[in-house]
Amino acid sequence: MLVEYGRLRKDDTVSAEDRSEQLVEIVSVLLRRSVPGDSLHLYDLEGAPAVGFEFEGRDYLLSLAGHDGPP
Repeated sequence: MLVEYGRLRKDDTVSAEDRSEQLVEIVSVLLRRSVPGDSLHLYDLEGAPAVGFEFEGRDYLLSLAGHDGPP
């Protein structure tokens, strides 16, 4: 999964939106190994994707903001 994301990241023909969707999918899959799937929620924070989840009684929000510039 990470290898595929690395390929997408370097491919200039892939849109930033597609890259973001792939990154959200990777983070979600990894989180599902530690937290119940029903505690995962996807958000849009002013154009930046985010994943919210509950773990051991605490709420977390991971913002998956990118950056401009060379990889």
